[in-house]
Amino acid sequence: MFHHQLPVSEIAGHAHQRGCASAAGRWAGVLLPPLLLASGCCGLILSRPVCDPKPLLTLKLPARIETLAGLPRDGTSVENGINKRTGGPQPGRVKELFDLHDDFGGYNFTLYFDETAAKEGYEFENSFTLVPVFSETKADGAAFALLYVNKPRTDPEGGCKPYGYYSSGAHVRLRNLVVGFGTRHDQPISDALTKAARHLAEMLTQELAAKRE
Repeated sequence: MFHHQLPVSEIAGHAHQRGCASAAGRWAGVLLPPLLLASGCCGLILSRPVCDPKPLLTLKLPARIETLAGLPRDGTSVENGINKRTGGPQPGRVKELFDLHDDFGGYNFTLYFDETAAKEGYEFENSFTLVPVFSETKADGAAFALLYVNKPRTDPEGGCKPYGYYSSGAHVRLRNLVVGFGTRHDQPISDALTKAARHLAEMLTQELAAKRE
């Protein structure tokens, strides 16, 4: 059974000027930087998001996901706990870190060595994402944080003018896996993120099924 936590405040409570603080977490520079980092000192333009997390929260998961080596990817930063750039161990108990961009959106996969580390990573993502969390839904071994829809703007030098698109994003934890994903769309209300979530569930279902064979 899902436990749905309602938003802490309404849209107006989050749409204030958020200052020039830099965005922490992997949204800042790895996954879709044009989508979620577009406001700076101009303030955020936020609206209510729409996404059905059920396909992800009802996945049949093993007690521990050992690897996602069979998933498609654009680039791999960490493999078997080793940072491929530095050659040393990756902090935070991260086992695999890679990203994927396809027709449904952008995905950043972080597989941890254990579920405790994954919970910490998931909470960190939710605490330091520039676009705030709208709501969270939890199930056994899983949690889904839905971010507000954001309409990105140019920087102050460009007059803080809104771009002609909207962005949606979410973080999901599935046992010892955390995935941040996002997409862009032309209208504030869109099913694009639901399609991205469904696509992610299908990819994981195929990958985990292959591991059981």
